[in-house]
Amino acid sequence: MTDKIKTKIPWNPYFNPKLPLNPTVGPSELYTNVEEVKVDWKNIERLFPQQTVPIPPVKETYPSGWVPPKGSSLDCPYHVKRSRNHMLPVYFVNRTVKTQRGGWSYTQILHIEGDIWALEKDLKDYLEEYHQQFVPSQVHELSRWIRFKEDHVNIINSWLIEKGF
Repeated sequence: MTDKIKTKIPWNPYFNPKLPLNPTVGPSELYTNVEEVKVDWKNIERLFPQQTVPIPPVKETYPSGWVPPKGSSLDCPYHVKRSRNHMLPVYFVNRTVKTQRGGWSYTQILHIEGDIWALEKDLKDYLEEYHQQFVPSQVHELSRWIRFKEDHVNIINSWLIEKGF
């Protein structure tokens, strides 16, 4: 029997037994000097992107046709909150399915607060009067959105602007 106790060292592909375990670092003349410079950060911070979209300036009319919300919507039992870009959250979704029947499309209104069923009833009455036909709708109370079958984005946007949203 031998008196030596064998210890098993885990294999390391980067281990080189010919190199010392703690190699000395070269002289300090090999390294570059570090100098801390005081910077005027206000000139640099103005180049960073803004965290939020700024509030648009108040004008009578805007070239894009955008209309700011009015205070007249406060007496309604529901409210449609604008998106972070100050736009109405009314979107057209067109889903195409690769079958012979084609796809389906709908208009969706998001960010609804308050009585969502009253908004659905008012909008549905307005759309049915406008088109002179039945307009199918779907209300999702937990996610706070309403869907109307087909494309009604411009009609709903004008109705919401007229209401003051």
